[in-house]
Amino acid sequence: MKGAQNDTRPSASRRQYLKKQIPKPIVNEHYPLARYYALSQQLLEKFLDANEKMNLDDSYIWGMRYCYLVTDVIPSHGYYNSRKFSEEKQAARTMAKKVIAELQKIADVMDVEESVKQEELAKKLREQKKEKERLEKERKDMDEAKAMSFDLPSAPTFDPSNRPPPSEFKDGPDGPGPAPPMYPPPGDSEDDPAAPPPPSYSEVTTLTDSLASLRIQPSAPP
Repeated sequence: MKGAQNDTRPSASRRQYLKKQIPKPIVNEHYPLARYYALSQQLLEKFLDANEKMNLDDSYIWGMRYCYLVTDVIPSHGYYNSRKFSEEKQAARTMAKKVIAELQKIADVMDVEESVKQEELAKKLREQKKEKERLEKERKDMDEAKAMSFDLPSAPTFDPSNRPPPSEFKDGPDGPGPAPPMYPPPGDSEDDPAAPPPPSYSEVTTLTDSLASLRIQPSAPP
């Protein structure tokens, strides 16, 4: 049984892989034809059992093995056209057609499964691409933010020596007038030359003696 060429169905790769698992026996003329038919019955039973359990891969393998044995191997046997095996020959041909029809149905189900898998894979790839683009954008934004932070001028430091002098004028009811004095007026500071010097020790002593002489002494009792 030869497979179709240029198979582009969704399950083509899957079925090609399964076909590689199928052994290709070579007919042996010294091996009785009856045993080949018995072997085909065993393969048919395995196919029917796997198909009933909806095990698609196993069903496909057993069905393909049965069809290959019945349509390719047995017909090459020397006693294939013998009247002794006419019934087995006809029964095998009829059953092979039914198995081929079932294999087509199995391939249809495989197509659906593989289409779903391909859609899920495509969706996953789109999500991965979108996530990759998002991360790339975040990284780019962070790099741009870092670059901008390096370009910002630093905050100026306060230097008292650069403080501007106080204004000498201020606004008053009659217009600009003199600002209030920034320092105490003359005579209010000990360092001001206009202030009188403090009295000396001798001056303080003389003043004390003078005050003592002016005190009224109490009179003696009569």
